[in-house]
Amino acid sequence: MAPFDVSKLESVEPRRPNPAVRAIATIVVAVASSLFLLFMLGPIVGLVSAGGARGVASLASDRELRASLLLTAVTATIATLLGIVGATLVQHRAENHEFFGII
Repeated sequence: MAPFDVSKLESVEPRRPNPAVRAIATIVVAVASSLFLLFMLGPIVGLVSAGGARGVASLASDRELRASLLLTAVTATIATLLGIVGATLVQHRAENHEFFGII
């Protein structure tokens, strides 16, 4: 097989992201973050506002409720960390390797 002459390849300027795509991505991330906060704080606020002091006592004494809230917080944290790690790896791959004009 004949050797491949790399010097004949033309260089390609990296494309800048479209500002509209960046704006849409920012909005999507903001909405996702807001939904995360809503689903984390919503059950606690609903419990406290519906039951008042009884709701706070229930939060402190109900083992199943505490376990479910802890499970929700742990699961959401793990999902967030996996998303950060995955996005970082994809970004690293995109920055340091050529995708033949795709990116």
